[in-house]
Amino acid sequence: MNKKDKILIIKKIKKDINKYKYLYFIDISRFNSNLLNLFKRECYNNNIILKNVKNNLLKKILNKKISKILYGSTFLMFSNNINISAIIIKKYQISINNILYPIFKGAIIDSINFIDYELNDLIKLKSKNNIIFDIVNLLSNKIKDDLLRYHIYINNKILNILNELKKNKINNEKN
Repeated sequence: MNKKDKILIIKKIKKDINKYKYLYFIDISRFNSNLLNLFKRECYNNNIILKNVKNNLLKKILNKKISKILYGSTFLMFSNNINISAIIIKKYQISINNILYPIFKGAIIDSINFIDYELNDLIKLKSKNNIIFDIVNLLSNKIKDDLLRYHIYINNKILNILNELKKNKINNEKN
């Protein structure tokens, strides 16, 4: 590969990194062809771009903290869904000689490096939009409950007033 080719590849990888919010680093080198094809199909079906990239090229693009995970075979998973890559990695993990494959090396999520994290922790992550949705949902349920209580309170007040008026009318008719 000549220098011109390397520059083009680096530009393409930078473009993908900027295009996608979530980037996972894995090693799937021990997958047989059947398992690799299933894994690739799963990625494709979930709008995940899977690329095998040379570690030296990645080191030129990414920060120094990430370079410690760039060894052996490195595949990148690009996605705009915060945890779908982690879910797929977990789904396809198998043990080969007591080592889980694919090997999860790390991730960059919303420009934050996740190195030395457990895959299960990343599966639990929620996007900003999901968190906002959860908060709005909680608040709307609270508001609905408050409105329902207020509605019941007002209905009881109206019933009490009507009952008082009825009693007063009956008392006035007796007098």
